[in-house]
Amino acid sequence: MVGLKTSFTFTWLLGGQVVLARQDTRLLELLSNGEPALAGVRSTGRTGRLASTVQQAIAAPSSQDALDAPAYAQLLAVTTAGTFDQPIDHTSSGNVSTFKQRFWVNDDWYAGKGPIVLLLGGEADATKRLSTLQTGIGNIIAEETDSKAILIEHRYYGQSLPFPDYKTENLKYLTVNQTLHDFVNFRKTAGKQLGVESSAPWIVWGAGYGGVLAAILRKQYPDLFVGAVVSSGSLHRSSDFWEYWTTIMERMPASCRDAVVRSVEYIDNQFDKGAVQQIKSDFFMDTLDDTDFLNSLTIPLSFWQAQRWDRDDGGWLKEFCAALTKDVSSLANAASHQIGSYSEADVKHMVANWADYSFNILTLKFCSSDVPSCFASYSGYRGSAAARDDFSTQATFRPYLYQQCTELGMRLPNDPDASHARLISKAITHDYVYGQCIAVFHDLPAAIPAGGPTVDVINAAAGFHLNVTNMALVDGALDAFIHAGAHSQYAKIDSQHHTRARSKESPTSTPSAAVSTSAVPTPSALSTSPVKSGSAMSASSPPSTSAALQTAGSKGAQQVRDWPSMAIPPANDFARTDSPSAPFILLSNGVAHWDEFGTEAGSAFVAPAEVKDAQSRIVQACKLWLQGVGDGSSGKASASVTSPAPTRGSESASATVSVSATIPVVMATPTPSLQPTPTAHTLSPSVGTPKASASRT
Repeated sequence: MVGLKTSFTFTWLLGGQVVLARQDTRLLELLSNGEPALAGVRSTGRTGRLASTVQQAIAAPSSQDALDAPAYAQLLAVTTAGTFDQPIDHTSSGNVSTFKQRFWVNDDWYAGKGPIVLLLGGEADATKRLSTLQTGIGNIIAEETDSKAILIEHRYYGQSLPFPDYKTENLKYLTVNQTLHDFVNFRKTAGKQLGVESSAPWIVWGAGYGGVLAAILRKQYPDLFVGAVVSSGSLHRSSDFWEYWTTIMERMPASCRDAVVRSVEYIDNQFDKGAVQQIKSDFFMDTLDDTDFLNSLTIPLSFWQAQRWDRDDGGWLKEFCAALTKDVSSLANAASHQIGSYSEADVKHMVANWADYSFNILTLKFCSSDVPSCFASYSGYRGSAAARDDFSTQATFRPYLYQQCTELGMRLPNDPDASHARLISKAITHDYVYGQCIAVFHDLPAAIPAGGPTVDVINAAAGFHLNVTNMALVDGALDAFIHAGAHSQYAKIDSQHHTRARSKESPTSTPSAAVSTSAVPTPSALSTSPVKSGSAMSASSPPSTSAALQTAGSKGAQQVRDWPSMAIPPANDFARTDSPSAPFILLSNGVAHWDEFGTEAGSAFVAPAEVKDAQSRIVQACKLWLQGVGDGSSGKASASVTSPAPTRGSESASATVSVSATIPVVMATPTPSLQPTPTAHTLSPSVGTPKASASRT
């Protein structure tokens, strides 16, 4: 049965103030922990709709509870999950076992019949995407198209669990192929349970890895999904994706970046000298494996990806940058990129700042156990037997790590070019990150492919140049994964319209028309209050590859570090059209899938103009798909790229530059989809004869 959706106003009383709590993971944690106390629960009326007012508080707990008020306390409808009986193994007729796959429904705008918008939950507990369903892009599309929006959870995540534990033997059905089968089976057979007409058209949406799944579903099943929205889709997978760190390094505030580069180099030098224990002791991580400790230093840098316009998650990174450079006597010259201007005394001071931040701030965000055990679970698990041997479903890192080790790749070592400046330790190598695969899944080593993850299979089904009708592609220029997507410099074309090869070296030239990121003040000058305009931290325009970082060695010796460039090519460098029914959109100030989010009730955050425009274009594309209008074939590619203003905080200060050029579009007759029989080398949830593909070559 479909779970009934019920809305409530949760009135929290914190320090005498009324605070509205949003339904997300944080709210669930607060409820389960019993704090703050729930003062009252009142129905809001229409099912699933947001409340517009808050009931008067009737009591107030201790003022000390005000310290626990969540920064993102807002009001959302509380939606209960329905479940769908999904086969564990779609490829064997003899295996009839099923598991309960969760889904949630937003039918606020549904008139009893009409389109369906299927949101793919991706590689996490799907409750983290309830806001996408209720106020984000799912609700936005549903409202404009009178659709029913459905959020479905990925197998092995959240509570959609085929087995009671994560033993490696039980993870064998965690494959892209089985997952595609799930969504196709749900699309084909859940209609009666959902109260949906069999003739209803379906649109599929996904972000990141979920975007890859959405793209493949549209490509292989155009008769089941009339269109796909791919938000920050990592369409091309690679075993190692060191570009993640290089992209962050190039885009983060210059003073913070330079401080991190110098601090990491200093720590590496101390390790080279054998001064391991002193550094680890300063960080209160004496018992942690040496390389696991070095990997733990990447945690605050990963806050970059947490930046969202609809909340102040970017504050985590600002907090780290401010802590790192606190009381530093001389800051780097951001314009010249000369990080050698930090004295050795400054660097030692910054490392001490980092240690203080790690223990006093970071542990409060993440740790409920002793520091070494806590960071072992975050930083690679190799040195922690407790983490390696935890096969319970509470070990939520296991499913995605397993997928990375077997199929998805995208592990995050350092840049292999030693001549480049690095944001993370030189010890975080390919061997280290894939050594984690062997360490964590030691109970069944044969499950891990000896030759590395089979990324070529996914790339054959998707890839940089996936060209599918009725597909919207939206990326953020500040997304650390952008160079795995459609706007990557690796996806650009040469004069022969060939794919640009991805090498282990950074490119040797920077496109002159690349999107740049805006200059910002030093982190200590950045406001810690919510960024109401929805902007992200960003750096000055990336230097060309001819620029160098003058890096002081441990004894003051100067070393030259080339500055790698991960610039974004101009729109006319791509063999892809931008049309109303196939939007190709770059959010110049966006991080990861910024088009996914919506403004929640009572929120002080306002969507940036470029996000509103992207969402409007997505809605328009969906309407065209539902009307049966396909891609245009004018061969004209155009893009409107909003360049960041020199200063942050004002949307109106942004300048718009239009780029338009005629490029060839090769039209071909539809070709059969990948073979329906699952093998080690194909991805297809097809059953029966192959169907016409929506792909174009």
